[in-house]
Amino acid sequence: MAYQCDIRISDHAIRIQSPQGRIIPGRLIRSIVHNLEVQYQLYEFSMIRGAKQLQELEDVVDVVNLKRGYQCVIQKLHPSLYDESVIRLTAEELDEFAATVPSDEQMVVADYTVSMPAEYFILVTDNIQRFVTFANHLKLDGFPAMRECAARLGDAAISIFDEDDMIIEYQDEKLPDILMQDLEPWLKTPLHVKDLDLN
Repeated sequence: MAYQCDIRISDHAIRIQSPQGRIIPGRLIRSIVHNLEVQYQLYEFSMIRGAKQLQELEDVVDVVNLKRGYQCVIQKLHPSLYDESVIRLTAEELDEFAATVPSDEQMVVADYTVSMPAEYFILVTDNIQRFVTFANHLKLDGFPAMRECAARLGDAAISIFDEDDMIIEYQDEKLPDILMQDLEPWLKTPLHVKDLDLN
């Protein structure tokens, strides 16, 4: 039995939070990616500075130029968001994650094999070239402006903080139904709220 995350839904935003001391299950994240990629293109994005840093990155799709010499690099999603076997946990990591699992629950290793930084951002779009053209035209001031651009000009933006808090801000009214397909094992009953307090 999968452990379940809280889900709250407001106008054009969804927040998924794992139980205290747990991470959002890898199987849930992979299912969301799978669901959305039926209809959309998904890319991770992050801020860098300088051509040298850009050359060191893999799977770069495009770049949005920000002010003051910074860039937002758009890349293909990390392979672990598709394949649970990409990440091999060490014995120490397995012990660390097992310590968070209640005694009446069996640990599922696949839930702990998604690789992402402490702050991870995904752009959801139906046309990456058009999005990048618009974003570059706006001459965005910095990374917060890029995140807002992804949420407003893309079909959606997904932000994951500390592996336990996921926020999906979306424009396409069809997106929640697409995203929520077959996610019941990992989610509690959705709670509809007026405001999610995303700050």
